[in-house]
Parts: sequence; C-alpha cells; structure tokens
Amino acid sequence: MTRADSEGLLIWLEATPAGHPVYEHYGWKTVESVSVRLQDFIGNPGEQSGWGTYRMSGCLRLPMF
Repeated sequence: MTRADSEGLLIWLEATPAGHPVYEHYGWKTVESVSVRLQDFIGNPGEQSGWGTYRMSGCLRLPMF
C-alpha cells in the first residue's frame, strides 16, 4: 500500500463477508456488491440444497498522501 500511495494509485479488492467490515474500518469504500445463489452451481439447480447465498463486496482504497 505504501508504493500505491507514493505513486497515487487506487487499490481494488474483493472482500469476503467476514473480511468486509475490517476493510471498511480501515477506510476502504464499498463500490459494488455481488450476491451469488450457490444453489445455481450444483448438479441439479431445481433441487433444494440449502446452500444459500454468498455475497462478495468490491472495495476501493484511494491513495493517501
């Protein structure tokens, strides 16, 4: 991050649900969130699997001068 700051570059990451609050605490901004129904990726999508939904958040960190 030090190099990105010195060169004035943005940093992008995709945060897990567990990590997302940590990144927000340290100043990362959520730009986009994507929810994926895990059931859609099993062998028989019509079957009730109980897999649920997984959410990823795209976060951006602006350079700090």
